[in-house]
Amino acid sequence: NPTIVGIREGASGLQVFVDAEIVQLSQLGDVTLRHAIGNNPALNVEDVYAEARIFVRADQATAYGNVVNVMSRLQEAGFAKVGIFAELASEG
Repeated sequence: NPTIVGIREGASGLQVFVDAEIVQLSQLGDVTLRHAIGNNPALNVEDVYAEARIFVRADQATAYGNVVNVMSRLQEAGFAKVGIFAELASEG
């Protein structure tokens, strides 16, 4: 199962979540690893970095640079399969 990293910008600033857990950017790699291991019990811990799918999800109000920063941090932490979880805007 994929691990979802969510990004939200609000009045209080940037918030990052791994699945539903609020995370400080400095802890993003460690917390994502813990969730990826839990979401992929069939993988050996050594294989999680190479095989676990990490999807970054952000709402439309989130600055593109913040999405790129989060994706870069995940790749620097060693995750190979990092992608963007896209949602189509709902038509009003």
